[in-house]
Amino acid sequence: MTQEQVEHVARAFYEAEFLGPWDNAHGTIQEHFRDLARTAIATLDHEIAQVRRPATKPSVMSYPRKIA
Repeated sequence: MTQEQVEHVARAFYEAEFLGPWDNAHGTIQEHFRDLARTAIATLDHEIAQVRRPATKPSVMSYPRKIA
C-alpha cells in the first residue's frame, strides 16, 4: 500500500465521521484514521488475495474398507 492510498482512505473515513476539514484535524486524530486506513487496506488486500487464489481440489480421501 502506498502512503497516498492510506491518506485518501484516512481522509474518507474522517470525512464520513466529522464535518470539519481534514487539514484542521489534530495530528493524533489524523494518525488514528491513518491506522484505520492501513488496517482496512490490508484487510481488503488479504480478501482479494483469497479470492484470486486458485481453488484447490479436495484431496481424495480413502476410507477404511468394511470387513464383512
